[in-house]
Amino acid sequence: MAQVDELRPGEDDLNLYDYGPPTLCRAPAYPYRRLIDDDIRLLNILPGHGVLECSLHQMPLAEEQAFRALSYVWGAQRGMEEILLEGRPFKVTKSLYEVLRQLREDQPGPPREIGYQKDYLWIDAICLNQQDVDEKSRQVPRMMEIYEAASVVLIWLGPNRPMTKSEKLARNFTPPPIDAAGCLRFGSVSTDDIVGLLFEKVNMKGLEWDLPADEAEQASVLHEVFGESYNAVVQASAELLQRPWFKRVWTLQECSVGKSTWVISGRHGTHLQDFIKILKVFVVHHRLLAMTPGFLRIRTLILVEDAKIDMWFGEKKLEMGVAECILKLIFYRSGLQATDPRDHLYGVLSFVTYFTGKQLPAELRPDYHSPFEVVYWHYTAYLLGNGADLGLLMTERHNLQGVPSWVPDFRDLGLRMERVSCDPIASVSPDRRTLYLHGIRMEYICDTVCEWYDPRCSEAVDGIHPDLHHRIQYVEERIFKLASRIRNVALEQILDDFLWKACRLFPQGGVEGVRKAYTNLKGYFGRNGPWIPRRERRKTADYFGKNFAIADEIRLSLVLLDDGTILSASRTEVNILPNDLVCVFKGARSAVIIRPSGQGDSFTLITHCDIRSGTFFRRDFDEGFWADKNLEEYQII
Repeated sequence: MAQVDELRPGEDDLNLYDYGPPTLCRAPAYPYRRLIDDDIRLLNILPGHGVLECSLHQMPLAEEQAFRALSYVWGAQRGMEEILLEGRPFKVTKSLYEVLRQLREDQPGPPREIGYQKDYLWIDAICLNQQDVDEKSRQVPRMMEIYEAASVVLIWLGPNRPMTKSEKLARNFTPPPIDAAGCLRFGSVSTDDIVGLLFEKVNMKGLEWDLPADEAEQASVLHEVFGESYNAVVQASAELLQRPWFKRVWTLQECSVGKSTWVISGRHGTHLQDFIKILKVFVVHHRLLAMTPGFLRIRTLILVEDAKIDMWFGEKKLEMGVAECILKLIFYRSGLQATDPRDHLYGVLSFVTYFTGKQLPAELRPDYHSPFEVVYWHYTAYLLGNGADLGLLMTERHNLQGVPSWVPDFRDLGLRMERVSCDPIASVSPDRRTLYLHGIRMEYICDTVCEWYDPRCSEAVDGIHPDLHHRIQYVEERIFKLASRIRNVALEQILDDFLWKACRLFPQGGVEGVRKAYTNLKGYFGRNGPWIPRRERRKTADYFGKNFAIADEIRLSLVLLDDGTILSASRTEVNILPNDLVCVFKGARSAVIIRPSGQGDSFTLITHCDIRSGTFFRRDFDEGFWADKNLEEYQII
């Protein structure tokens, strides 16, 4: 297996490395002293057994060239572990404690590609004074600079524990002839062994084997490389891609600019870019891997890497403003998590100067004294005032208190790959309380169906709630059939429109395949009267994918307009009323439901809606669309 302590150059190669051990005679930096100018603090793990002991030193960043920066997930604050920092007790999370022990226990011996035993480490939880809000506000914009300066970035995915029930989806789509779930569950091979095999083969890429350029041949090569363990490796990859590291906001910038970036899982390690190349092949042939947090992160890393290449070959910073850069980064980091809600914005700020060469305006600099709702408000006003498209307002939830209804919850923005193909007509009042938009009103609301609870709850069978067929029947009678009568079109046409997204995600079998999955989920009326869901004998990735996609669509709040147009609400936990208005605003990619506020001519924003069938279905709201429209102004508060 490719254990971490095997990833090292040979003894004869030591003279090839320009390396000098760090000077450890500096004054201790704990208790913390104020960071001056470009100072940073660096950690050293002391060798030994038993209690973890570390030293902490403070120095200018430019002075220390050989240090490693750790990218990891903090984990829960409960159940903290204790280490000795400069001989004093210091509390760290269990997650950090595990990686410190792993690095200490795997450290003895000659140098290796992931660093030297005496190399310094930069770890945010220790090297920044987390109790000093002012220090955090000053240091957050430097994160990119620190990770870029590191000789190696170490990504810690965590230990390789036996998989739990939460990975059931990954097991279900593992193809025959080998049931990897059975192997891992019953102990014929451990999770750690499979991860070790995966990393070992990745490390041998280019030496013992290589991927052909032809995508059709790549899967065959991987089948040959992993042999009978192929399915187990795919399943282990699915588990790795669900690790918490892939969901954390800060890890995006931490792994994007390092000179050398290594992924470590338990005792095993490999280079990040080589790991990604193998995962991309797996995703092509195992589509449900594309639904994991890890693959979303890989897509984002590819976008960031493309931007870096454009910048390098152009020999200049990217030609974009601060607002445009922030907006791209916000959408790139979609679906990620942060302990502090403000870090959903602050966690990408270092990219701005890196890509644009411009400094952040004073109003956007990190301020951990302000409530996160106020930070979101000020950022939104700045972005909309500087030409941001209205896709910024599309969030699934809105639980913000004390701010206007148009302020998005940045914890919940989705990944968006394309811009709206027209410029918005949007402005913000000087007091930042009113957003002025221009657009047109659609038809009045005819009927609504409230959101259904999540079909993927604890009672689910194969990931689908057993009562899903009742929901489908209800929606079909209440919305689909009425829309069919209003528009005088066949019910099948309404269904094909509504299921279009599912068909795009899982195109195998085309429209007929998705329609069959819908009918299968709805069930049929048996001899004794009840709806009985049909079951597929062979449950493939395509089977699960179509079922999940349809279940996710059918659970949303649905709106039927007087002309038979069907909308699905983007926000959850939203109550749509008969007197609400449905509008399309210039600069938005979808319809919006607004509600009279009772304060003059102003409105509050209720939710964005996807148009699922009828008027403007699959219509691009570009400049051509707006050319002959008479726009009205709407005041959103």
